[in-house]
Order: sequence, then structure tokens, then C-alpha cells
Amino acid sequence: MFYGVKIQKNENGHFEVFCRDLPEYVSTNDTYEQAKAMASQFVPYCMIVSYRKKKKAIPLPSKVRKGELAYYVPAKVQAKILFWNFMIENGLKIADVAKKLGIAHSEAGRFVDLSRDSASIDAVESALIKLGGSFTLTLQK
Repeated sequence: MFYGVKIQKNENGHFEVFCRDLPEYVSTNDTYEQAKAMASQFVPYCMIVSYRKKKKAIPLPSKVRKGELAYYVPAKVQAKILFWNFMIENGLKIADVAKKLGIAHSEAGRFVDLSRDSASIDAVESALIKLGGSFTLTLQK
């Protein structure tokens, strides 16, 4: 899973980082190098602030276009994004997941925690299956 991230110079000479698929967030930086470094933090931060905290599904990426940097989302984070979107589509809250799985609220929260290295991909997959969902893996070149 790759999100296309664009860095461009604005009229003030600063570099802006933005993503078509996550339009809620734009970052402005003094240098291209700062902007490129920001791009690696940009996508997860935007997902947390603009979608998780607002209890909205996280948009999945469209095809990366020419002129965009391809920001790779690690498989574990992909699984957590898909788990989150499954929760939203099914009207589930973290408390609901905890109750249905018979686990602590904090443990259920790890399945959708994009900011830390918490639940393993196996744990996320196991929880999703118990809730009636599943993952399908694909290979991209």
C-alpha cells in the first residue's frame, strides 16, 4: 500500500507536503529536505488526527501519480487501517471490540494504534476473523 505524497514549492518559497488521498493535512517546511523528512511522518499523523480521532474511515490510497513520492505503509499498519475501517463500517467502537473479544479495552485499542508498534499483524488478523472479517493480501510491483 502506497500513498502518493507531493512536495511542491509555494509562492512564499516554502515547501508544502500534501496527499491527494488525505486532503485534510498540509505541512509547510523551509527546505525540501525537511519536507521530505516530514512526508514519512505526515501520512500516519494525518490518519490519526483527521480520521481516527474523528471516528471516520481512513481513505485507502489511489495509484501514485507521476511527480509524487510513493510513501509505503508497512503491512502491520495496513492491517490496522483495514481493521479500523472494518470497525467504522460495522459501527463498532473499541469498547465494542473489547467486549466481543473478551479482552481489555487497552488491548483492543492496540489493534488500531497507528502511532506505536503495539499489536502484531497476527493479533490484528485473529481479532478481525473473530469479528467476521478477513484480509486479502496482494502483491504490487
